[in-house]
Amino acid sequence: MSISDEIGRTFDVVVTDGIDIISLSIDGVVVPYYLDVIAIEALDASDTGIFVSALPGELTVTNVVPWVTTVGAGNIDRDFPTNIKLGNENIISGVSVYGGPGLAPFSLAFFGDI
Repeated sequence: MSISDEIGRTFDVVVTDGIDIISLSIDGVVVPYYLDVIAIEALDASDTGIFVSALPGELTVTNVVPWVTTVGAGNIDRDFPTNIKLGNENIISGVSVYGGPGLAPFSLAFFGDI
């Protein structure tokens, strides 16, 4: 059995088991979606309501399909201090990786209310 067959079978099992999240730590090469077993199986899983995440790849992003959330870690050697002003006028200080001009205010929403 090939690795592609094993991946497909594994996705089938976890979808049938009713899990909520699939976290992939598999790196590879970028191929067209119709040839990418992970992309195809992840789409099927996503269509059933399963959240699918994957690592970006060792040297570049290889998991690029829009129905998979690509997660990764990184660092930079400087901080950009920033403040968040809440609707009740409280200010929370923190650090951002965005060093540009301030952005227009946005409303926060609780995901459970959407």
